[in-house]
Amino acid sequence: MRTLSHVTLQLPSDMPIYKNQEVLVRIRNAALYNGGHAPNLRDQYIECSNNLSRTSLSSLFKPGIDEGDGEKVLEIGLRYYSGCSATRANIHRAIFVWEMITNPEHEFAIPPARVSRSLLARAYSCLSHAYFELHQYACKGKAVERDHTLPQFQHHPLPTCTPNPDLANDLLYVSALYANGSVQQGLVSPAVLSTAFLILSLGKRDGVDPKRSVRFRGLTYLWRAAEARAKEYEREQRKQAAKVAKAPNAYLCATPGCGIAGNQKKALRKCGGPCPKARKPHYCSIECQKKDWNSHKPYCMPDDELAACPPEPRMDDAPQLNADDNAIPIPPEIPDPYYEGPLRAIEIDVPGQGRVRLESRNLTPAVLRWMRDAAVARSHMTGR
Repeated sequence: MRTLSHVTLQLPSDMPIYKNQEVLVRIRNAALYNGGHAPNLRDQYIECSNNLSRTSLSSLFKPGIDEGDGEKVLEIGLRYYSGCSATRANIHRAIFVWEMITNPEHEFAIPPARVSRSLLARAYSCLSHAYFELHQYACKGKAVERDHTLPQFQHHPLPTCTPNPDLANDLLYVSALYANGSVQQGLVSPAVLSTAFLILSLGKRDGVDPKRSVRFRGLTYLWRAAEARAKEYEREQRKQAAKVAKAPNAYLCATPGCGIAGNQKKALRKCGGPCPKARKPHYCSIECQKKDWNSHKPYCMPDDELAACPPEPRMDDAPQLNADDNAIPIPPEIPDPYYEGPLRAIEIDVPGQGRVRLESRNLTPAVLRWMRDAAVARSHMTGR
């Protein structure tokens, strides 16, 4: 079992893990595959590790740059972007390298005859991903170091340590241009969709329709892809809602105030008592089942044994309710770093972003609830 920063994967014990390999896998996952069609994460880590073991960065230069192998050039850019097998991460140099594939006027351009549609789409997607990150840096005032060893310094617009809204908008536009090119060539990657949905969300916030704006209206391929994904998501949500409607108790933890939901029935454990299947409660954890037992116990029997009315809740020892408590909840104990359970979800109200559905296999129900409660408490404290 190998534990990485955000995931727990069962990887071969003798498999080498390289510095910044997680970053390399992350950009490959975001930029090189159509959404939902990437290999599973474990296979990606193994394939990436094998590739890094076989080929150093320096061994890619001759077949890539000197001989015009576009696939090798794409990999060089990924290595520079991630800093994996490179001296350091260098987003400026990565952009320069990927433009060898996309720009026929580049000083070291790959001959167009050797650039397949798939290769061009992936290079566009990588560039869209890179400029999306530069946009975020420009918003925050996070400087990106310029690589002065590049020919003529390659004057790409790069963020400085001062937030720059105008530059941020320009960088987002460049990201959108590359995203549109990627879709036109047949690749609708998560990186491409991230750019599209951010622009649409910003437009909704600011009362602007990007699809009709002077700057963005020409990105017809991108908007078609975003619309298709939005419709697909709606279909998925309707399908999930229909499943939940058939057996609502099976998809939501029955303990009041918990809020943990499962995408599949097996994500929650059902009560093992004699209560009928139609109203059998399901729980995200043993802790929640124990917590809810006093409430469920009177009903944990066949329907024909139930009393006419449920018992009244006991309030003899209950303290006075403090409805104005704005304290941030205490976080739960840190879970086992190797923990991996079924996919669970909880909905969190995030100030400025609305309701967000957080899904995870590696966060326990207690941690998910704490994140939800902490977000609610913070919104009360800030008044947002």
